[in-house]
Amino acid sequence: MLAGAWMLCTAAFSLLLGGLLVVLTLDGGDVAARWFWPQVVALLVLAVASVLTWRVLARRGSTRPLCITSAATALLGAFTLLLCNVAAGLVIPPWPARGLHGVAPDAWAKAFSGVKRDGPDVGFNSFGQRDRARETRPTRAGRVVLVGDSFLEEGGARPLNLAMEDRVGGKELEVLNLGVSATAPDEYFYRTRNIALPLGATHVMMFIYAGNDFIEKRTLRSFMGITATYPRDSLLSVFGLQALAHVSMNWRRPLLGAWGSAGQELDAERNLHGELIRSTPAQLVDRFTTHVEESRRPVLRARLEQPGAQVFFEMLKNPDGGNFRSYFIWPALEAAAGMSPPPVNGEDFTALWVQRTGALCKASGVRFTAVLVPEAFSVDDRMVEQYAGVADLREWTRPKAEALQRLGRTVAGLGLDVVDLFGVLRGTRGSYLNMDGHWSPSGVDLVASALVQRL
Repeated sequence: MLAGAWMLCTAAFSLLLGGLLVVLTLDGGDVAARWFWPQVVALLVLAVASVLTWRVLARRGSTRPLCITSAATALLGAFTLLLCNVAAGLVIPPWPARGLHGVAPDAWAKAFSGVKRDGPDVGFNSFGQRDRARETRPTRAGRVVLVGDSFLEEGGARPLNLAMEDRVGGKELEVLNLGVSATAPDEYFYRTRNIALPLGATHVMMFIYAGNDFIEKRTLRSFMGITATYPRDSLLSVFGLQALAHVSMNWRRPLLGAWGSAGQELDAERNLHGELIRSTPAQLVDRFTTHVEESRRPVLRARLEQPGAQVFFEMLKNPDGGNFRSYFIWPALEAAAGMSPPPVNGEDFTALWVQRTGALCKASGVRFTAVLVPEAFSVDDRMVEQYAGVADLREWTRPKAEALQRLGRTVAGLGLDVVDLFGVLRGTRGSYLNMDGHWSPSGVDLVASALVQRL
């Protein structure tokens, strides 16, 4: 029994120590205080327990057979893990799809089959991305990889990377789309290190969106560094057990959580749109005033009953391309009721991940560009006008716009290349889809032209 306790303590100590070393080195170097010190304490307790039991066993003369048994057990355990990893590798998605959406490419394509586009959709490739067919090794002299979120994956039928590739002729340069919806800058870093660079990127463009890319903590989960949601590194991945890591942690992927609720959210959006279409202006006023607390309802009602609100109501019933989303309705109502925009948190943490990605690319001899993506109201005059009958959302989104531009100045001051799309899109009309919130075809063209000039 004492020998078994020593073996368990030693094994647990080895796993915890290995996981901690991965976190402190490959995983970015910073630690989560909520588990770092408990893990250190656990390591100390396990170390003391292991030493004490070893000394007792040594006095009994049991150490030699224990070493033989432990070595045999370790080899058997390693062989078992290897077999399990091989078995898991037969059922998990192929690389790099398992590090992008975490599911098989055809499953992801099916999930998007009902999404409206502004033309014939380009479809999905073997990576599970909205892109042309790509090889895992470059087929041309240069390979530009775009890393970001839904601005690269959703929106119009023609993704940004294809608009860029068409402009450069596609003979010497290919532009890959590694955009994944509902992801954040920490994941962009790992996606760059473990997917974009192994794919042979010669230039990485990282897109930072003012609307939802400011984060205060990591979004990809790790279990004490022992296993983690890929492409985040872990002890298992260091030893080549990526399939086991995928099986154990893929279910914690934020994207899959969002995807799992997407069906209910989509139904809710469709139901809401149907309700708004059937409602009279008076009914819309009654419906929307319930969104805010009772003390603010008279102010909101007065604003919604003004003639200018009719433009807003008409837009809700006939959004661009039929793509109804309620993203901007609720902030508009809150602004109209006199509420203040939420504070912008996580500016420094987001800048840290941009800096790390730039340093990673530099160390790998790869060009890096941070692309600052503004919210629609910061730049698109048509968007501002269509919501103006209810609220000034340009003023509402100003804190995020200013935070993103400060971030751009911070990383530019570190010597990183920055493209500020505020200047490219400012004063445009119709560069964003008015309720979907992503770029319209004309917006994609403007951005593609600006980025190709930088290339």
